[in-house]
Amino acid sequence: MLKKLIAIFTEKPKGLVAESKIYKFGFLTILLSLFFWTLSISLDSSNPYRYGNYDILIAPIMLLLNHISFSFKFSTTLTVILRILAISWLIFTAIWIFIT
Repeated sequence: MLKKLIAIFTEKPKGLVAESKIYKFGFLTILLSLFFWTLSISLDSSNPYRYGNYDILIAPIMLLLNHISFSFKFSTTLTVILRILAISWLIFTAIWIFIT
């Protein structure tokens, strides 16, 4: 069980993700655009939906963390930290969506 858990957190990207730079950087560009677009919406002072104004940022952050941590190659320590952060944010997002 522990070996399987360690393998999940230290496994290098493979398949389409590892081979295609167009996929990695193209999808990263799309996700960053989505993040900055939602950030501009949440910072807009004329937004009529002021309650929960920053709730819109939760999903793009989740997508960014998951894409960065599972698509790019980093050192083993940084990979483990990013994947733990990404999975933690995924759990937080799921709880946030179902509670609010």
